[in-house]
Amino acid sequence: ATAVAVTDKTAVGIGTKEIVASKPLMIRLQTPSYLVVQDEQRISAIVQNDTGQPAEVKVRLQIKGLKLDGDTTQSVRVEPGKPETVEWRATAEVTGTAEVIATAEIANGATDGVKHSFEVKPHGREFQEVQAGIIKGQASFDVTVREGADANTGRLVINLSPSIATTLVQSLDGLVQFPYGCVEQTM
Repeated sequence: ATAVAVTDKTAVGIGTKEIVASKPLMIRLQTPSYLVVQDEQRISAIVQNDTGQPAEVKVRLQIKGLKLDGDTTQSVRVEPGKPETVEWRATAEVTGTAEVIATAEIANGATDGVKHSFEVKPHGREFQEVQAGIIKGQASFDVTVREGADANTGRLVINLSPSIATTLVQSLDGLVQFPYGCVEQTM
């Protein structure tokens, strides 16, 4: 941290000091940024013991949106100043948001916890169906949901415009976000 001070008589001073904030027991999670349904991933928790004495640490994992292989609780002996890693294997079975909460506890002593959330994406590729036309009076159309479509991630968007000019304005956002740096983006 750096501190700067100025007195009423315009004397100026500056000082820098390194500050380390820590707890006697800390846990960190290593999770993916996202998973795809059917992915199998290793979830790691790193436990750091700064109590000054060796400790038997109980590490628990609570998960939502994933299937965990094995017991949710593991015990590990952690020497002071030496991190230990605890691992679990998890499988993504449904789309949505996965939540992982890890806690570490020394019996009658220090505790810590951390929570990570990440997206579970569908296995497959996105399909889009677009229909356009002119409606005079009443109109109807059928929407077919593909076999095997993921009910958690599907959506239906209907845009009705009184003129073609309205649809042109709506499509500008898509052009601006187009990923290839086309000339159209320089508008």
